[in-house]
Amino acid sequence: MFAYDLTTVILVISVIALGGVVKGVSGIGLPIVTIAGLSTFLPIHLVLALSAIPIVMTNLWQAVHSGSWMEPLRRFWPMIVCLLAFIFVGARLAVTIDEQMFFAILGSVVVIFTLTTFLKPTLRLSPRAERWGGPVAGALGGLLGGVSTIWGPPMVMYFVMLHLPKDVFVRTVGLIWFSASIPLIIAYVDNGILNA
Repeated sequence: MFAYDLTTVILVISVIALGGVVKGVSGIGLPIVTIAGLSTFLPIHLVLALSAIPIVMTNLWQAVHSGSWMEPLRRFWPMIVCLLAFIFVGARLAVTIDEQMFFAILGSVVVIFTLTTFLKPTLRLSPRAERWGGPVAGALGGLLGGVSTIWGPPMVMYFVMLHLPKDVFVRTVGLIWFSASIPLIIAYVDNGILNA
């Protein structure tokens, strides 16, 4: 990072700050903003490394201020377990896929997420579907998060289909996003993306 000129450093700080504002307003979105913005002028593995620490810090802040974790932990523990396991799988893929594939995966997820948010589907998951839907959303989120730091879209779509009340949504996202942050750092240190 120190090999870059002052203009680049200011741009990096500005993009990360913009991502922080988006997350502060909506509770999600920091990685999408930072990956999209920084990858236009930096190598993708450096972008992932630069995004990792702000993700941990903002998710810690969100988790601490979101209220009690017990209800979401009891309800969504299978999702969390799958998320954490698949973050390591995704992080392994992050160092093997080329940039073209990375952007194809990321672009597809963002388009699908945007369309489903825009169309506001009225699907509602039954309690029976919730049992298997959570682990599937967690696994997809973990895989995507390990590759790109963006684990939110599959799980947010799942939460929308559960019609969670706003306060439950905020507590759940706070817990799950923070619980994924630390394994992401560990996985990125292990695969060499995050280093001194």
